[in-house]
Amino acid sequence: MGRALRSRNLWIALGTAATLLAVPLVSSPARAQEPPAGQTQAPAEPGRRERAEETALKVFDAMVLRPVGLVGLVVGASLFVPAAIVSSPGGLAPIEEAAELFWWTPYRFVIERELGDF
Repeated sequence: MGRALRSRNLWIALGTAATLLAVPLVSSPARAQEPPAGQTQAPAEPGRRERAEETALKVFDAMVLRPVGLVGLVVGASLFVPAAIVSSPGGLAPIEEAAELFWWTPYRFVIERELGDF
């Protein structure tokens, strides 16, 4: 029991740390610095904010969503076995539905999906 509690606390701490690291990247707008007196500000690079938002989403995806999805993939794979056993009297179609729900959907989310593509 103690080991499971420590493992759970470790996952909670890692998830909290990843969230605390990723939230400022996603939620805070870029701060513009005013030029010193007498100088003009260079025009902003087109698309810079969009690229910054895209980068923040990719970091959030890599640090938070992919690890959570990986846990979902492991849990789904472990739930697929009992679901397949229970649904096997119904033929192959229910087993394929269970495989899609418990295995292929999390697999596509974690492995096949492009980084930052939701």
